[in-house]
Amino acid sequence: QRSKPTEQMGCVNGTPNQAPVADQQEEEAEAALRKRAGGRRRGSVSAECGADVANSFVKVVHEKDDATKDRIRTAVQGNFLFSSLEDDQLNDVLDAMFHRETKDGDVVIQQGDEGDNFYVVEEGTFEVLINGVDGPVFAYSPGGAFGELALMYNCPRAATVRATSDGMLWALDRQTFRHIVLAANRIKAERYTSWIENIPLFANMSVGEKAQVADALAPINIAQDEVIIAQGDNDRDNMRFYIVEQGQCGAFIHKDGSDVQVGSMNVGDFFGEKALIERAPRAATVRAVEGPAKVAAMDVATFERIMGPAQELMRRTISEYKTVDQVLE
Repeated sequence: QRSKPTEQMGCVNGTPNQAPVADQQEEEAEAALRKRAGGRRRGSVSAECGADVANSFVKVVHEKDDATKDRIRTAVQGNFLFSSLEDDQLNDVLDAMFHRETKDGDVVIQQGDEGDNFYVVEEGTFEVLINGVDGPVFAYSPGGAFGELALMYNCPRAATVRATSDGMLWALDRQTFRHIVLAANRIKAERYTSWIENIPLFANMSVGEKAQVADALAPINIAQDEVIIAQGDNDRDNMRFYIVEQGQCGAFIHKDGSDVQVGSMNVGDFFGEKALIERAPRAATVRAVEGPAKVAAMDVATFERIMGPAQELMRRTISEYKTVDQVLE
């Protein structure tokens, strides 16, 4: 099943469920959303966060117990916008989120309205409707999120989002979103933009393409010996591409009852591209070695969309990978 990447959804951006929409309809919907958002695609987050937000920020707390916070944390953990938050920032966001119950047919976002909240779906299903397009163009289910681009770009809501069942949302107000979530993503994007300038993989990319890469990368801390990808895994929708940010990772192939190390990746090295490019199961297991590590990850949909200029280099790298037999020679 195919999921459209979050970056391409205009001012009702989010993490959509696999909606039954053909590619042509998706492109028409995206074009219509961009037109209503002033005609622009999502650019670098680093350019979209004003200093005025920091000066007027007042921390908001909606009391909730630890079990409730854990539920929200689970709901947002797959959203790229939250991947840049430190633990204390995430806790502030969880404190600020508030509960909104919806009934089948309720309108959560109305096209043309000013953006007020960002929403994460905990229960229920929701459809996206835009004027001039027949039928829903996207659908959201638990774990989906929408509403951020109206807050990021100060543009009106580009579509209507309506409940198609009874449901429950967690909402985050505009001020908290911009002060914490958007600011953290700006800092992350600036850091990654500088970092990838020194990585040969991105040498042939334009400034704009590098900015998209920086926005799309999400940091993940890895414990020593923790498995990052597993040999034989064929769950393409959940595959990622990785770049080593700190530490060292080793690639291992299981053969004849034992794991043979066939490669080692250090800071700036990448892995995970082989299965994505060849549309094949994972050929090796990769885990952190010699202590903990940190990697920058990119989901498969974004990889396919923006990593085209780097794929020739990646294919050459794949051709140089060693087999178990070569290692044991």
